[in-house]
Amino acid sequence: MPEKAYLRSVDGVVFNSQTTRGVVEHAIGETRPHVVASPAGNRLNPQISDEEITARAQADVLKIAFLGSVISRKNLHTLVDALALLDEDVHLTVIGNLDVETAYVAKIRQQIARLGLDEKITFAGALNDKPLKAKLRESHILAMPSSYEGFGIAYLEGMGYGLPAIASTDGAAHEIITPDVDGYLIQPSDAKTLASHLRMFARDRKKLIQMSLAARERYLAHPTWDESMAKIRAFLLEMTGVG
Repeated sequence: MPEKAYLRSVDGVVFNSQTTRGVVEHAIGETRPHVVASPAGNRLNPQISDEEITARAQADVLKIAFLGSVISRKNLHTLVDALALLDEDVHLTVIGNLDVETAYVAKIRQQIARLGLDEKITFAGALNDKPLKAKLRESHILAMPSSYEGFGIAYLEGMGYGLPAIASTDGAAHEIITPDVDGYLIQPSDAKTLASHLRMFARDRKKLIQMSLAARERYLAHPTWDESMAKIRAFLLEMTGVG
């Protein structure tokens, strides 16, 4: 494959996660000089207090956010199936580009209509920073059970606003999320387990508060963009003999 030939030709590699590193090294069968510099989630510079997070959790409706382009790999259909299993009062806002896989978006809309979930799901489309911040600030959970994420910046961006993240066991989300502490990991197509986690959040607001505060702490502990880029810069200087 051209990718393998290219990867074998490079002198060094910058990886966005340990998971990506493992995938690449398995593919080429060897290790190259490298640095793992995780992307940051501080682009939005989220400002939210513990008091605001706690007060938000008292709202009757559990507000769920999906943050990502609406493409099949993000598994929005699994999240929709999970909502259909709930009797609790929940609402999902889908934030992301609807023009990448239009056929998939059409199938999702048909699925929503078939399951009678039109009033429980809103498509917000792609949002600029100000409306995106507002949506994340008013949400309780970020759920995106993608079949694979090389890292998963969206999870961190949600955590910045105190949103526990529900992701899948495939990909690098496990490098961000600690199950039952600041989120959950499920099999990508496991709507039943996803529904059980959402049901718990809807019913147990004390647990929601606990995990929301933990999610915010996880975000604060993560390197910023400046810190990650400094790590890459040091690696490049070492590789070129300049440092």
